[in-house]
Formats: sequence, structure tokens, C-alpha cells
Amino acid sequence: MAYVLRYIKEVRKRGGRKGDRVIRYYRRAGQYWGTLPGEPLSDEFMDAYTRLHKLAERDLRGERLPEPEAEEGTLDWLCERFFESPDFTCLSGRGQKNYRTFLKPARRWGG
Repeated sequence: MAYVLRYIKEVRKRGGRKGDRVIRYYRRAGQYWGTLPGEPLSDEFMDAYTRLHKLAERDLRGERLPEPEAEEGTLDWLCERFFESPDFTCLSGRGQKNYRTFLKPARRWGG
């Protein structure tokens, strides 16, 4: 039986320090959501795929959970301070949107 897992992209890395390898990640709606560890259909892989798929589904439907208060000293906390700063608020609407878009993955994974 063949399984079709959507939104998975594979990148073949050649040579280098770690040798030849394949990196799989979840990418949907033009946005990177995360790397998928292990081999396809392994428990580790499927747990990560399911978590990222649910996260993307919820985000793309517009359902957002209330943002918890970021802990001081984390990357998320630093981004929040930046978004409130005059350096950010003086940017154009397009500039603000770009910063938020580019920092979103880092905030999600960097805590």
C-alpha cells in the first residue's frame, strides 16, 4: 500500500561534513513549517508530520491560540520588544509585514 504524505519536500545534500543525506521538511502555502526527522513513516517522522500538519491547518484557517507571554531573554521576547519599538513602528506596512513573516519561523522554533 502506497502512502501519500502531502507538503513534504526533500532536499538531497551531497558531501560535506555529514556526507550524502536527504533532508525532509514540511512546506505549505509557501512557508517552511519544520524539518521532519528520521525515515518516512517511522514513528518519529509521523509524530512530527502530524504535529506540523495540525499547526499549519490551524494557522491557515485563521484559528490562532492566544499567544502566551514570552519568557524574558528568549528570542520570542526579543521579537516582541522589537515589534513595539520605534524602529519597527516607523517602517512602512509592507516592511512590518516582511519582518513579521521572516521572524515567524524563528520565533516558533527559537522560543
